[in-house]
Amino acid sequence: MISDAIRNGTMAIVLTATGCASTAANTSAKSAAGASMASPAAPSAGITAGLARLRFYVGQWTCDGTEWDRPGAAPRHEKLGIRVAPVLDGTWLSVAVYQGDLQVTTELKGYDASTHEYHHLWVTRDGSSGSLTSKGWDGDRLVFDEDHPAPSARGRMIFTRIDDTHFDHRAEIDEGSGYRLEYQKQCHKVG
Repeated sequence: MISDAIRNGTMAIVLTATGCASTAANTSAKSAAGASMASPAAPSAGITAGLARLRFYVGQWTCDGTEWDRPGAAPRHEKLGIRVAPVLDGTWLSVAVYQGDLQVTTELKGYDASTHEYHHLWVTRDGSSGSLTSKGWDGDRLVFDEDHPAPSARGRMIFTRIDDTHFDHRAEIDEGSGYRLEYQKQCHKVG
């Protein structure tokens, strides 16, 4: 569940799958914000038409993340580095999230041309995983709802393109009284 991964301090972004780790080599490169990220394998030539609106997302990002564990609790802040590259002939985007030199999540974002839905898959270092689906763009936002929510709570992630060099990512949870913000990343492209 999204909220468990966030509370464990391991959740940093939206989509992941276990096969993505091969997109990063073992060498490190420092980002402008000081977050270290592994160098990616050579990216595919491009991305498919279904992912065209996410083309801006490909590259290296530095992010400021804030976590609200429970309402009224003091927020926890962190610096993150993100590396996004096309994989599988541009049908998916591989997303690697770092805290310093430590990769904390591997994610995939993709588009299913048969259902016209976007998918977000994620895994973390502690073994947490999840999948979410979006019906499509609402302006500059993709709203991903959990595919398998827990009976007591449902989560969603909102990915918002601000411009070609900025995006916002929110993780929200509804435990029966409406959605509340649990985590937010504000990111700036650095390469």
